[in-house]
Formats: sequence, C-alpha cells, structure tokens
Amino acid sequence: MDAVEVSTPILNNAVLAHPTTVLFETHSQSESKQDTLYLQPSPELAMRSLISQGSGAIYQICKAFRDEPSDATHSPEFSILEWYAPGLGYREMATEVCHFLKDLYDLDVESITCAQLFKDAFSVELHELSDLELRLLHEKTFGSCNLGDGEVLPSQHFDDLLDSTIERRAAQKVLCILDYPIVDPCFAKQSDDGTVMRFEIYVDGIEIANGYQEIEKASDFLLRFEAENDQRERLKVNRLPKPKLRDIPVCSGVAIGVDRLIARALKHTSIHASN
Repeated sequence: MDAVEVSTPILNNAVLAHPTTVLFETHSQSESKQDTLYLQPSPELAMRSLISQGSGAIYQICKAFRDEPSDATHSPEFSILEWYAPGLGYREMATEVCHFLKDLYDLDVESITCAQLFKDAFSVELHELSDLELRLLHEKTFGSCNLGDGEVLPSQHFDDLLDSTIERRAAQKVLCILDYPIVDPCFAKQSDDGTVMRFEIYVDGIEIANGYQEIEKASDFLLRFEAENDQRERLKVNRLPKPKLRDIPVCSGVAIGVDRLIARALKHTSIHASN
C-alpha cells in the first residue's frame, strides 16, 4: 500500500501513553505558553489527527521518548516507525508486517490469539477471568512476586503472564499475537466478542511491533482515554491533558521499533551501538 511520509512535532502539549509509561516533561519559557510539554512517547495522537483530516495512508520514522531504564532492548530515547492505513483491518495489517519480517529475517511465522496462548500455557479461558482470578493466576505462576510499591493493575498481571508464554514458544520465529483482553486495550477498538482488535509481533521473543484497529468515534476514544487516565492516577502517575479529537474512518495503525528491527537484522544482542 502506498503511503505518504509525514513529520509531526516531537514536543506536544497532549500525548497518548500506557498508564505505566513515565513521560519526559518540560515547560516553555514563553509567557504565553505555560502548559506542560511532553516529549512524545509515540506520534500516535498527531498521526490520528492527520488521518481525521483526510491524509490517507501515512507513515513516519521518528524519535520517541519514555522515561525507563536502559537495557539490551530498551532505551529512554529510541526510533520508531509508525504507519497508519485507512481502510485496512488490523488482521490485514498484522499479516503485512509479518510478511515483511518473514522476508527480512527468513523466519517462519506463527499467528495465535491471546486466548489460545493462555489455554495452552495455563489451561484457562483468558477472556472469562475476573481481575481477581487474573491476580491469583499470577500468584500461582510466579509465587508472591511483587511488581513494585503501590497498586498493581490487572494489565500488569496480564503482561507478566503473557511474557512467560512468549518465552516458551517464540524462539527462531515471527510470533504474531492477536485479540487482546479488555484489561490491556491500549487504544484499540473493541470487538463484539469483548476482545480488542490489537496485535503484537515478536521475533525471537522480542517485541518488534504493536498495532491495532483504531477507535473511530472521538467520543468513544475519549472514554478510553479517561479510563487510561484513571489508571495513571491509581498508579500515582500524572494524569494527561485531554486531547482534541475528531472522528476518523476505519483505520489500522502499527508502531515498529526500528532499533530492535536493525539490531536483529545485524545479529546484535543489544540495541545500543556500544554493546
């Protein structure tokens, strides 16, 4: 699919972020601009705005920033490829990204739903688990594992459990995971069966891509935004400013970690050049 390359601001007064993501903040010296500015954790919000104005398919490669520890696969500053395709379903987008990674790395592709992963690994029906049952499964799997001080969200329990299933089956392959539970929705559109239309793609167990079908109505998107903001408050992380939004057409988007993509292609064990 043809797409137009775009460039959007890195500093923004409104951004989207997972509830557990800590952002870099700054303030303008201009007397007329007293609002907090954020270094973008992704260009998602700006690109959604372009889609709402009829841009058609767009992409960009840019820097993104998240205040997190640095290790072999993480850096506070990293490169991201973000691609939005109006008219394309999330499963079609997942297939296109998988084909690209299959050709790049010469690896087989496996696609599987979150529900099937959990059934294979834990013999449970993922989408029937309550928050309490999810926490108990986490305790059964990891023991009395402490995820840190303060409250722990159901999404954090889910992420830990998902990571453990990926470790078991993702070696030497492109693994595409589809249809996430509502406890970890990001900003993906909810389907009729209660799951969200989201996918993640891993190579050798390392996350390379995160994508989903966009929520089309601005009013529905803002409801999800407020729910995510409430979770940030529960974690004692600053609430984010309410964004200005318009409806968009049916559209899927994906973010690909460029540093990880290149490191795997070069057979490096770290995204950092000095390692």
